[in-house]
Amino acid sequence: MGSVVRRFGVSLVAAALLAVPARAAPVPLPNAKYEQPTIVMQAQNGQRLLDDFRAFLKINGATKEVIEKIDVQIKELLGEKGFAGIDLAKPIGGYAYLRAKLEESSAVLVVPVTTEKDALAFLGRLRIDAKAESKAKGVYELAGGPFEHGLMGHLRFHDRHAYISVNGGVESLAEPDKLVPISRLVDDKETAVVAATMAGARLPKELTDQAYPVFEKLNAEVDRNAARGGGAPKSMPAFLKELLGWSRRVYDLAVADGDTLAARLIFDSKTGELDTEMVLQPKAKSALAADLAAFKPAKGRFHQLVTRDAVGGGWLCLPGPIPKGVRATGANFLEEAIPMIGKESALPVELGALFDAFGGIAQKAIAAGELDIGAALTGPTKDGHYTAVAALGLDDPTPLVKLVLAIGKDLPKEFAEAIKLNAYKIGDVAVHTLALEKLVPAELLKVLGDKAALNVAVGNKGLFLAVGPNAEAELKRAMALKPAETRAFDTLVNPAKAKTLAEAAGGDLGGFQAFALPDRPYSFYRADVIGGPTLKMRTSLVQYAVWMMLAFSGTR
Repeated sequence: MGSVVRRFGVSLVAAALLAVPARAAPVPLPNAKYEQPTIVMQAQNGQRLLDDFRAFLKINGATKEVIEKIDVQIKELLGEKGFAGIDLAKPIGGYAYLRAKLEESSAVLVVPVTTEKDALAFLGRLRIDAKAESKAKGVYELAGGPFEHGLMGHLRFHDRHAYISVNGGVESLAEPDKLVPISRLVDDKETAVVAATMAGARLPKELTDQAYPVFEKLNAEVDRNAARGGGAPKSMPAFLKELLGWSRRVYDLAVADGDTLAARLIFDSKTGELDTEMVLQPKAKSALAADLAAFKPAKGRFHQLVTRDAVGGGWLCLPGPIPKGVRATGANFLEEAIPMIGKESALPVELGALFDAFGGIAQKAIAAGELDIGAALTGPTKDGHYTAVAALGLDDPTPLVKLVLAIGKDLPKEFAEAIKLNAYKIGDVAVHTLALEKLVPAELLKVLGDKAALNVAVGNKGLFLAVGPNAEAELKRAMALKPAETRAFDTLVNPAKAKTLAEAAGGDLGGFQAFALPDRPYSFYRADVIGGPTLKMRTSLVQYAVWMMLAFSGTR
């Protein structure tokens, strides 16, 4: 595989993976009789899992009533004795064997228990029956609960732990000395809620090869859809095929040079943030290792628009190198797709030319491997109004400047009367305004102010938009920003301020009305890709707190 493919493949590995830690698979014990597992996992002790779950909901706005409802539901499930039988002070372990035929793979969950009698009683409260196996002394066959519909489960008690085998059969637990010891599964230094590590060398080649027919089927599907035609951009098939080709090359690279793939679920009890982290550890001195060392983080200006006192905001930058073929076809796709949006909108035909221009802007930026977009909402002022600001990086804004000036002369009367070209300047950059009082709904003017105007500036290597009482100040701030490293994508929100904004706009908050939402900014969803000794991808899961709270509060 060529160095160009390897180097460009790095960032797509991150996009293809889903969450991971940097601890290696356990080192085999000398003379160990057990088979080394493909995957090992561990979770924090049961009490911490319960405490973190409650803290996650509480910090993210769950009321006392919601927390109490959770406790009631647990009691209804487990009865008065609750978790009796499970040692909540010790961590949980597990391991899995992936086979050439995936259906023959198996997993073992290793749960700390107090006594065998109490542990069996706990299973009974979960409606799981344990029947002594005649084929192997000390092994129980499990039925009911998750094992009710064909899932094969067996149980063995060993070293004050319950070894629960799924799909492994009686033989997987028949000999105690062939069970992986809990000491080989649990790392006391691990701080993640749950962590798992897969060893690349223990993956059957027959299993990894099963991905290739999938690539072929996807390529064939793209060809079939292209033959049918339809309303999609004509450049879409070429773009999709480049993406699939890149994906396959990256998959080759990861399989050949990947040492371990690790996943972690991380909870910060101070901020309430819940993240997944994925880490690909390359083999030492491999081509993949060299590429990761050269991997560059995302860099931009407009992530800095989002300050700690903002109601919310977000940004997008492109991390790392992307192959020229993917950039070129993706750029052509956007150049064709964006104008189509303008044609389908209800805007005047003259404004449709802006979509054509943005298509050209997107084409140039993506082809060059550069994308820098950011936006933020601040407020309220003492009058209860908010200001929004957004910016898009442009290498050469001159064509857009000419287009804005030309469009202003030919718009329909209601738009032309609202536009003021060259209303003022920020440095050498002219700012044009569009009065909104007759063009937008009254509910929006409640938020932005009765005399709100859209302020547009093109220059200083960017397109800048702002609306609201502090529009001019926000434009000045945006234009003064300097490039800096950042995560690739982030969307932040201050829940308490967002709730106040929704109320000001007259929105129906429904079940959210009862939430004690926190007054602080945090990432609703973010994604980051980091190179170096490993390839690390981190994404947030905080948004799921919303759905959890709605579920437990009974809101639909």
